Amino acid sequence: MIVLKALSAAVIEDILRRALAEDAFIISLHRTMSDTCLAAVARSADGDARAALNLLELILTNIDKETIELDDLKGLMERPLYHDRSGENHYDLISAFHKSVRAGDVEASIYWLGRMLEAGEDRLFVLRRMIRIASEDVGMADPNALRMAVSAKEAFTFVGSPEGEIALYETAIYLACAPKSNAVYLAEKRVQKLIQTTGSPGVPLYLRNAPTRLMREIGYGEGYIYAHDDPDGALSLDYMPEGLPRTELYRPGIAGVEKRIREILDARRKAKRTGSGTYRKTPKQ
Repeated sequence: MIVLKALSAAVIEDILRRALAEDAFIISLHRTMSDTCLAAVARSADGDARAALNLLELILTNIDKETIELDDLKGLMERPLYHDRSGENHYDLISAFHKSVRAGDVEASIYWLGRMLEAGEDRLFVLRRMIRIASEDVGMADPNALRMAVSAKEAFTFVGSPEGEIALYETAIYLACAPKSNAVYLAEKRVQKLIQTTGSPGVPLYLRNAPTRLMREIGYGEGYIYAHDDPDGALSLDYMPEGLPRTELYRPGIAGVEKRIREILDARRKAKRTGSGTYRKTPKQ
């Protein structure tokens, strides 16, 4: 395996100078660049000599001046940071953003967000990742986080760039500051593992839909307890497939809203274990 590391700006500047002095096509244009202009192009390539050479050619073929100065680059270098949207840099920046938000570092979160936006990253790609963060890393500790992220997507889609980008900053700050919980993410993994190991056991008869008389005659829906009429009785029923071991698939954390959810679930699970609910059938309708 060969690992290609980013080149320093000084090395890239030397490559550009060689291109100006030795490349036949560039020499034929009879143009050159000031030192400050060359340095700016070298920095903008962000360690990628190929990107620097491409930008050099773009500048020399589009600006009709014998000596090109830094001010002449306006319009051609509106995005001063190199960013390969299909390569490693693309994934490194979104990874740095995600991990900064997860850790609650607001400054780092908006810095990496800004790096991506200034480099021309697809805004919807960033928004999709923020929606994922809202579920994976914030979860039920702050259910409003998901609404916030989805609203940011709607706001940006409606307003567009550049005005709509402030919604991305607002959401990044909210997600970074929000209490964190990966309990929903872990619950998803536990459910997937349980299904993979237990197959597809049948739905208990009292939980099945019974739209026809034949279905009701063979027991579909019989014994179901309507929770709004009899919450204790409904609690006594087993809503998992018969024979499936009872597993706490969702284990809420202790941050934010999940602290209250934990108290509610602990009380319900205790009542179910102790059999505090009384089994009663509701009259057939």
